[in-house]
Amino acid sequence: MNRIKKTIMKNFYNKHKMNDDFDFKIFKNVILLIVFLSFIGCRIYSFVTSSLPKEVKTFTIKPIFCGVANPDAFTIAGKINYQLKTKLQSINLSPKTKGDIRFEGKIADYQLKKMGKISEVGISMYIIYKNPEGKDEKIPITKQRKLSEGETNPSSKILDEIANEIVEEVWNKTVSKW
Repeated sequence: MNRIKKTIMKNFYNKHKMNDDFDFKIFKNVILLIVFLSFIGCRIYSFVTSSLPKEVKTFTIKPIFCGVANPDAFTIAGKINYQLKTKLQSINLSPKTKGDIRFEGKIADYQLKKMGKISEVGISMYIIYKNPEGKDEKIPITKQRKLSEGETNPSSKILDEIANEIVEEVWNKTVSKW
């Protein structure tokens, strides 16, 4: 009798344990699915948001005027134009000669400072944004970046990072109004 009781208890325990493992796997997968979906939802929301009226369908970007004679400044100006155009097209706006919203800008200063073994690149510029109501907004932007030790000129990667930061700042202050 004792032996039968032990066998029944053992079978019950093993069956119950297997159900717990199965339930835990389902629970874990449901939690992972919820986290994944919320991440995707946040990602879509944060990168594609716009506070523009629905009537805005077109944009104009005048090439950024470079007020300094430095090849890196010209490179950054081109990268800013390209990245801003790409970002505006990502929210289904089309480029046009006289768009509903307009951007133009000027690089006023570009400096490469050497401080001992470390160099620093700095850029000062402004963007003029003509909003859908026809009003001009002047957005001053200053960015600085330290270079790696021993590096005397900024790499293409650093210029890309600076241009990306400028575009994000312009985007946040104009299109998304963050």
